Amino acid sequence: MTLRDKLDRQARWIFFPMYGGMLIFIAGIIANAALGQQWTAVVALPGFALAFAATMFGYLWGFRCPCCRCSLAPLVFHPPGFGVDRRVHFCPYCGRGLDEEIQ
Repeated sequence: MTLRDKLDRQARWIFFPMYGGMLIFIAGIIANAALGQQWTAVVALPGFALAFAATMFGYLWGFRCPCCRCSLAPLVFHPPGFGVDRRVHFCPYCGRGLDEEIQ
């Protein structure tokens, strides 16, 4: 397994709850605007909490270089997708290749 594969796998575990929470949040806001009922706003709050928690976990602890333990979160979160941009080939802190095999 390469470092890029590991980061992509971790990204999927963080981005699915993040995007799912955003979807629930937006659906709750749209339902509140369409129905005008107070309880529909309460549906949006768990979605926001889920998206916020997943984002903070991913940015603070989710993506670390196994060699230098520095955060690679800006590399993962920068393109809106589900993994590390293919144009990035090295850890910016220690220079380890993202396509090298890791233990």
